[in-house]
Amino acid sequence: MAKLDLSTQPSQKEAQLKSNSKLPQITEQVSLCIMVTPKQRREIKSYAASLGLTNKELILRAIEAFRHD
Repeated sequence: MAKLDLSTQPSQKEAQLKSNSKLPQITEQVSLCIMVTPKQRREIKSYAASLGLTNKELILRAIEAFRHD
């Protein structure tokens, strides 16, 4: 089984926008571990590449879409 690291940290642009804001500062850091077989990993990598994304970007987009459903 392969382990995909999906740790995220705010981008420099997000940090700058937050520092310019007078709203309370909220920072979110998320760690997620997804266990996949080597075949599943290859399928994810192939699908992500067909969309012009990395594995991490594809999975983060899927998580974001799931949050909004």
